[in-house]
Amino acid sequence: MTLRPGSPNRASMCRNRVAAEAPAVLGPLDRARQLEEVADFVIGLAFGGTDPNSAIPRVPSVAA
Repeated sequence: MTLRPGSPNRASMCRNRVAAEAPAVLGPLDRARQLEEVADFVIGLAFGGTDPNSAIPRVPSVAA
């Protein structure tokens, strides 16, 4: 089978690869908007010359 750019099979393979490589589960899909807003805030800090770690507290990770 040949996978062409834009084909549904190629998109599914890309989605599966990204999901497998995701470093963390960030919540259900209905919270995607909130995650985008936080990402925008953090990226804005970084581009503005502020270390995002100074504004976002670190939370220890729990091993699964």
